[in-house]
Amino acid sequence: VSSQLGRTYSLLIGGERITTSETRDSLDPGDSKTVVGKAASATSEHIERTFEAAVEATDRWRRTSPEVRARALLRTASLMRARRYELAA
Repeated sequence: VSSQLGRTYSLLIGGERITTSETRDSLDPGDSKTVVGKAASATSEHIERTFEAAVEATDRWRRTSPEVRARALLRTASLMRARRYELAA
């Protein structure tokens, strides 16, 4: 994990990765001198695009059958459990 400290993370809006010229440091809460990562800093335009993407995604989800929704949620839960065990090891 330490090899990934300080990485820069882009915005993700509607499936599109967006880099920005400004970033914000995310600090280790146990050691405020350690930068865990740098997050792209969003503008008001990015925020508007995020809301638009969320509305579109909600509309698509609403039209998705219950069976497909259930499979997606079960798969997400499985990935989260696997990641939790991976991080604990």
